[in-house]
Amino acid sequence: MTHILDDRIAKFKAQVERERELRAALAPRRERLTEQIYLVRRIETCLDEIDARLRSLESFGLGSLVESLFGAKQKKIDDNRAQLAEFETQHSEASTQLEDLERGVAEIESELASLENAQSALAVAYDEKAKSVLAGDGAIADELRRIEQEWTDARTLVSRVERTAESGRQLLKHLETLDRTVRNAKSNRRMAGAGLGVVGAIVKSAVASTGPKAVVRFVQDSLQRFTTELSALPLSDNPDDQDLFRIRNELEAYQARLATDLAALSGWDQIATVPAQQETRAALSHLKTMAAELHKTVEAIEQQRAAILERM
Repeated sequence: MTHILDDRIAKFKAQVERERELRAALAPRRERLTEQIYLVRRIETCLDEIDARLRSLESFGLGSLVESLFGAKQKKIDDNRAQLAEFETQHSEASTQLEDLERGVAEIESELASLENAQSALAVAYDEKAKSVLAGDGAIADELRRIEQEWTDARTLVSRVERTAESGRQLLKHLETLDRTVRNAKSNRRMAGAGLGVVGAIVKSAVASTGPKAVVRFVQDSLQRFTTELSALPLSDNPDDQDLFRIRNELEAYQARLATDLAALSGWDQIATVPAQQETRAALSHLKTMAAELHKTVEAIEQQRAAILERM
């Protein structure tokens, strides 16, 4: 059974490596193909222009007749025919190169399609081998158990960081909506202040009842979720993590100020979202960096796990 798994791992590993090589080769070939397409089109444009000039010269219009009388017509025709022949040669060569590039890209894409399941198949083979090793005892089994736990913990942390980042993006979206709503509320208040009598009272009442109150609550909920998830992350003493601590505290203070502003209608026009937006964007930048580093950690652990399984 072990030998069968080893053979499968070797097979799928070779396929994954081949897939990487093909993807690395595909990008520059596609770029070259695009350049060649534009080159052929430019040559075709030149051919059309020369052909149009030749038709004009070979016609029997007044301009053509005048040029013929002065002896310039035939020289222009000869010059344009020479250019036409030159561009036709270029077009033929460029078209042949284009066909070769199209064929090469198609071949790579076809082979890639045949390898699309190689990565998942390799993962399944590794999992089956790991299950077999973990069923036994010994130093290697113990080492694999430790690595498996590290792998699980790292992937779980990646999910938590990415979930927190998604909460941050939702918060940013609600803050931007609140900013627009507050600006509209200010405009409506100015309109209400310019109103007279019953009309002015109606507009003021509408502003008071339909202002940014609901949007503020969306922001409060998003703030609560984002700061709670930030607090749950295992942050360290490095500067980026410490800045996340600071941002969390700033956003919690902002949340408290929002509650105060929401309680007083007069405070709506004073709600400021720009500082909170800036802090949220800074947090998202830190979380993006953190997620990238964690993905590298997960990849390194996977390589250790694979090395153990392959030497068994």
